[in-house]
Amino acid sequence: MTNIELITWSGILGILAGVVIVMLVIFPILKKRGVNIENMLDQTKKAVDSSGEILNVIKTTMPNNNVVNILQIVQKWAQIAVGDAEQLYHAGNISKEDRAKVAESVVLNVLKELNIEVDESKKHLIDAAIENAVNELGHSNVKKIAPEK
Repeated sequence: MTNIELITWSGILGILAGVVIVMLVIFPILKKRGVNIENMLDQTKKAVDSSGEILNVIKTTMPNNNVVNILQIVQKWAQIAVGDAEQLYHAGNISKEDRAKVAESVVLNVLKELNIEVDESKKHLIDAAIENAVNELGHSNVKKIAPEK
């Protein structure tokens, strides 16, 4: 892995860790103090929704970066996988609880076909992409389809 790829992965994992800390620690503290966090969450949702645009900008500035290419593949296939899992659920082919496993399986199979090794950090990114795709479907509760931890 090159230095640029390592820096990119480190940055992405750092952002992901920061988001988790905010959601699990800071938001509950703010809520106990009476702070209205709904407005902050709405703005966060807008930022997450623009993640595809951000990836496109990064891709144009760093066109041959493998990490960015992998992120785009994961994002694209997470959306396809969530849609597929949702259709299978509505058709009665899978249960509500199986949607997350099916969506994750689709993304993992695509990466395997592309000979992209999936490590723990990529699994976290896959989970985040799936959660984002679920949010784009309009589900208010991500846990309905997001992989259980």
